[in-house]
Amino acid sequence: PAKAVAESLAQVPNWPYESSDQLFANLAASLLLREMKAPLANADTLEEGWLNRLLAAKRGDLWPWFPGGPEDAYATAEICLGTARLHRLGLAPKVLEDSVIATLKAKPKTLSFAAWAYTRSAFTDVWPLEEDLTDSLLLAYREAKSVQERRLLAVAAKRLGVKTVADTGLKDVTDAINASKTWGVWWPQERIWWIWWGTPIESHVLGLETLLE
Repeated sequence: PAKAVAESLAQVPNWPYESSDQLFANLAASLLLREMKAPLANADTLEEGWLNRLLAAKRGDLWPWFPGGPEDAYATAEICLGTARLHRLGLAPKVLEDSVIATLKAKPKTLSFAAWAYTRSAFTDVWPLEEDLTDSLLLAYREAKSVQERRLLAVAAKRLGVKTVADTGLKDVTDAINASKTWGVWWPQERIWWIWWGTPIESHVLGLETLLE
């Protein structure tokens, strides 16, 4: 399985896009491959290029889909969530962490609270929480419109010690599991599945992450 994962990660930089999320994906894949002792050829040069272009693409508090384009909350959420995961693994570049934390501190209105809270909860070791988010997490979970939002909020709540939301999130994610002899165990896809955060693989990643937390 590890070999198959490494082979898949090595294919990520072959995508011909220069969008912000692709630049981040290239960088993340290379950092993970380093950790797996299977680095890309010329990894130092490639990572420096992707990181510099990603940082340069940021406009104000948010990233655009493509460099030079307007600020985009979805692209920013993807980069924030990914950087939070890299940080938890001890792999995120400090300069990228600083850029993401700057976005969190700005609290842009277009960035969903679920994405903000999840990312914020990953950085409490370097940026201690100074506010009580209990009421905000409770309200956001009740009003969440998607499964993905609820899972992000549940993980954030677990890390931040908001037991009510964490316990509810754990129950929801386990209740949503489907199982059969033919297909094994899976979570149903989001209603709006064609957006990146609603794709089946994202549903499974966040479902497993919620259980692991």
